[in-house]
Amino acid sequence: MKTGAQTNPRSIAINKTLPNFSAMFHRTRNALLLLLSLTGSAAWGQNYSFRFVNFPGAAVSGLNSVNSAGNIVGFYSYPASCCIATGFSLIDGVFRVIAYPGSGNSEAASINASQIIVGFYEDSSGLRHGYALQTGKFKSLNYPGAVETEATSINDGNSVVGDYYDGTHWRGFTLQGGKYATLDYPGAANTVPVTSNNSGQISGYFYQDDRVVHGFLYSGGTFTQLDYPGAAQSGCQGINNSGEIAGFYLDTSGIYYGFIWQSGAFTPLNMPGALQTIPAGINDTGQVAGFAITDYGDTGQAFLATPIPVSAAGKRGSPSGFMRPGR
Repeated sequence: MKTGAQTNPRSIAINKTLPNFSAMFHRTRNALLLLLSLTGSAAWGQNYSFRFVNFPGAAVSGLNSVNSAGNIVGFYSYPASCCIATGFSLIDGVFRVIAYPGSGNSEAASINASQIIVGFYEDSSGLRHGYALQTGKFKSLNYPGAVETEATSINDGNSVVGDYYDGTHWRGFTLQGGKYATLDYPGAANTVPVTSNNSGQISGYFYQDDRVVHGFLYSGGTFTQLDYPGAAQSGCQGINNSGEIAGFYLDTSGIYYGFIWQSGAFTPLNMPGALQTIPAGINDTGQVAGFAITDYGDTGQAFLATPIPVSAAGKRGSPSGFMRPGR
């Protein structure tokens, strides 16, 4: 595990996370059936249906990205008592392992319309490196001169964003046409771009050395800070081509909640029955991919939230879209 200045809060699978994420994800136990007693507007008040999308047989699963065709990438681990995370994809209903050859921990972070996947892995020294995966072939993506690199997103134009460690702090980057460029939030010690849409808007978060995280939107060459009202910390994660952002915030007790942001307005997004919700990606249909803590044993499960059409809003009942964990 990286500590101090090297600890980057981007990954939720590899142990380099926001305060409390490490304990949250690495004390997990075997998944149990989530029992829900919520009905009517209590379960469906946000106009989303939720279902689990866990890697088969895994103790822990999480989603990072969903494209507009509904193809998904994320991570899983087993047994829950250990700390080895592995990436996976779910394309056309088929799960596949995504693991950089010879790596320990690895994570699939993003998938675009052409099914190109980017992510990152840890080498034998525990240092992170980025990669792209296309038609079964891996390609390394490492910022020139960086100690560590993470590729976190690829849009449909094959532009990549991510972050790199320069030996002191984490800094953001863009990669377009084979050319890397640094992207830092003004005045921030650390910048973590998470996702870019097809128009080049970028969502992410930044923090100083005190590790208090704030969300941002980068659009048209301008950064805008986005913090959920009243939250102790906030982070922006996925952004779609309509400019909708999926993100998370922490309350003063360190509990994680989800939100959707669009055109200056925040809307809560939390999985019914879950103790904590961390949205990670959002596609052009408004589907949200993420990770939820579903019991007091910190069982972590992957979820996909799908907007309910307005015409169906008056017909909601008890949730029927829930699946058994690991199925």
